[in-house]
Amino acid sequence: MYDDFVSRWITTLPDETKRTYAIASLLHPCFKSYDFIDEYDFIPPSDKVWALRELRTEWTTVWKPKPVEPEPLVADGAAGGSNDPMPAPPEPAPLPDPPEPLTKKRKVSLSSLVGGKIKKEVVATLPTAFDELEAYLAEADEKDFDIKLLTWWHAKETKWPNLAKMVKQYLSAPASSAGVERVFSAAGNMHGDLQKSAKDTTLEHSLFAAFNTD
Repeated sequence: MYDDFVSRWITTLPDETKRTYAIASLLHPCFKSYDFIDEYDFIPPSDKVWALRELRTEWTTVWKPKPVEPEPLVADGAAGGSNDPMPAPPEPAPLPDPPEPLTKKRKVSLSSLVGGKIKKEVVATLPTAFDELEAYLAEADEKDFDIKLLTWWHAKETKWPNLAKMVKQYLSAPASSAGVERVFSAAGNMHGDLQKSAKDTTLEHSLFAAFNTD
């Protein structure tokens, strides 16, 4: 039984299924450190690095909002600009006589010095772009294993709105296909030889009533 368990869930598990399980586990606030694999000798330690890499790849390529690039300015007469013909350039004005050399030194005020220093400090301390996934991973793991997962993420939705969308996608996936197989089995029983002329809507309503009534 042990060998069958390891074969089914570790060695022969399809890569895409394993990736989905790993990402869903990391999106659980109690297991995001992925330390639970240390208790099982049949899971290689490299799986932790692999799972975090797959999580960051999925977040960056699919769910992380892309930076908004400013629209390029289009000058009149250029492609996409005005269709009016460009005016002829004005004739250059005659060059003025060279000014006399200045002997008076330019005054430097204290406000200009301090203002320039403050401006440089502000530019140097501009915050980097906020990454919701890294902020989530930086927080400590939840210690209460009895937390209501969907309630926990609903409370964090205003803090990490884009990451919450990713969570809904992965945590809503069924753990197995048994429920779907039961629906297909019931549909086969309801759509037998005596019900060949039944409409699709009739079968749909019958299945809905069968699985949503006590």
